[in-house]
Amino acid sequence: MCFIAEGKASMPPVLIYGGPSTGKTAVLRDTLAHLGIAYQYVSCIEFDKPRPLLQAFIGQLKGKKRKAEDGYAGEGRAEQLAELLLHLQGMAAKKEARRYLILDHVERIREADVLAILLRVREFTGLDMGLFLVSQIPWGSNAFEFDTLRCPRPLQICFPGYPMPQLLQILEKCRPQGDDERLFRVFLNSFIAPMFARCSSRIEDLQRVIEQLWPEYIRPVSEGRVEATRHQHLYAAFKDKAVAAKELFESGLHNHASLSAALSARATLGSSDHLDFELPFTSKLLLLAAYICSRNRPTLDRRLFDPSSRAGRRRSTMASDKQARPSAEAAAEAKLKGPHAFPLERALATFWELRNALDEEPASTAEQRDRQSGDLLTQISSLVSMRFLSQVTTSLSEAKFACNISDEVAEKIARNVKISLRDYLLYV
Repeated sequence: MCFIAEGKASMPPVLIYGGPSTGKTAVLRDTLAHLGIAYQYVSCIEFDKPRPLLQAFIGQLKGKKRKAEDGYAGEGRAEQLAELLLHLQGMAAKKEARRYLILDHVERIREADVLAILLRVREFTGLDMGLFLVSQIPWGSNAFEFDTLRCPRPLQICFPGYPMPQLLQILEKCRPQGDDERLFRVFLNSFIAPMFARCSSRIEDLQRVIEQLWPEYIRPVSEGRVEATRHQHLYAAFKDKAVAAKELFESGLHNHASLSAALSARATLGSSDHLDFELPFTSKLLLLAAYICSRNRPTLDRRLFDPSSRAGRRRSTMASDKQARPSAEAAAEAKLKGPHAFPLERALATFWELRNALDEEPASTAEQRDRQSGDLLTQISSLVSMRFLSQVTTSLSEAKFACNISDEVAEKIARNVKISLRDYLLYV
């Protein structure tokens, strides 16, 4: 941080990048606080529209707290970039000391014009400002569009991800006070490192897993059934639970339900219709549509949803198996290949077919579907943020997604919404 100096004529923008949970923002803020430097902070992940983002910049740079009576708009309103420049020019005219601004999750606005303005703020307005950008992706490789817009290239500081030994050292601090230190280390090396840390290196995710599974792991010890030194017996007693918990972890259920409670519910409820998490009915249907699209080939959709073939498919269970199901060899081959990505349009079309199959009323018209498309896209975005779905392409025009739920979770959702999943799966 030697480039932070009031005597310098200007300070170049600084990009701090690295994976999640590597301490980028915490180290930057602690460093500035240690140096006694006041700064303003804006998290770009909170804004999905330009206007509130512009107002947040102005409010933070002017150092005014947002209040409820003015709708948390802060001091100064800006509808367009030109108004932001006017505000910044007015601040520069006061000849105040250098201001420091931290933009967290800046990759969320990397294609926005406002970022280009802030990168060249001294050139445009004369305002002396130190700009810190915090991102999960580096500047190069065309990740940011401003490489070609004559914007000053920021200084880059990389926060690399933790190697496994360091990650385990950090997780050892999660051990409850008074618990066996050696046994806790065995638990981390036997289950957390090989199963969960391979799926996610986020400290918060792994801390949540440890908090929920560690009591289950040492339960035989606390109940006096197994000695703490008999690690092999503890491993054998907990292995099945750990495998089941890993499936829930991979499907994203750890964000919405207790892993330990979900495992207990699995053991007691078996194949019931009860879900270990709560979702809106529409989200459940969207998940089922995504699951079906990820298992079936696109060429089979017409066979599934064409009215003439649908009538034939429902004549009897035996006829359904004869007409709709491929050979056992093809099904086995498809299962080995695993689920595949699918376009958003296909998932929405499958959703409406499932919805119409459940509704006793006539099918929704195209106009009704258009009116509801906004709500569906919002729920898909929520499913992505909850890790039930993953977006595998960044292009909105050709968005493709992957379904992350397991076969067991899909069956449970299908029973919950009263849909026979077998009628819609030609390739499992």
